[in-house]
Amino acid sequence: FQTGSGTSTNTNANEVIAALAGEGAHPNDHANMGQSSNDVFPAGGHLAALEAAANDLLPALERLEAAFQARAAEFHDIVKAGRTHLMDAVPVTLGQEFSGYAAQVRLGAKRIRGALPQVAQIPLGGTATGTDLSTHKEFADRVRARLTAETALQIRAPEDPFEAQGNRDALVELSGALKVLAVSLTK
Repeated sequence: FQTGSGTSTNTNANEVIAALAGEGAHPNDHANMGQSSNDVFPAGGHLAALEAAANDLLPALERLEAAFQARAAEFHDIVKAGRTHLMDAVPVTLGQEFSGYAAQVRLGAKRIRGALPQVAQIPLGGTATGTDLSTHKEFADRVRARLTAETALQIRAPEDPFEAQGNRDALVELSGALKVLAVSLTK
């Protein structure tokens, strides 16, 4: 994030929102309203990753796994040479190979699902340092409830606001699961 927290982008967005709102709307007092880029900007990253993984990636992986499983059944009687160390080995069926591909996709999706509860901890309300100073006490809960209602994503509060302010470990965990899936798909 620029300057560590996305402040320049958040400030610019607040200025645009205030300008669109019209005369008398102030970027900080009305558009920003006690929020901090230290929690709002990371919250946007979490939401984008959560939405893309839950609504695009996981359904696509389910379809890919189903396609591999269908091919495994279709190819279950086709015997071929297995390969190991660049040499022919014991016979396998093409169906067995495709069953393995399906399992790789299924396990990759499972890893991604395992990371999503942490990504779903939307770091709002902590303001600049996690203390919730200068924000309405119900702001974060109301925003998370509205986001849940509008997106059907399982959004929740962070286990600890200071941890949520201080790192992007949940996104790193999701990135790791995506890397494992990418390696599986190259095979």
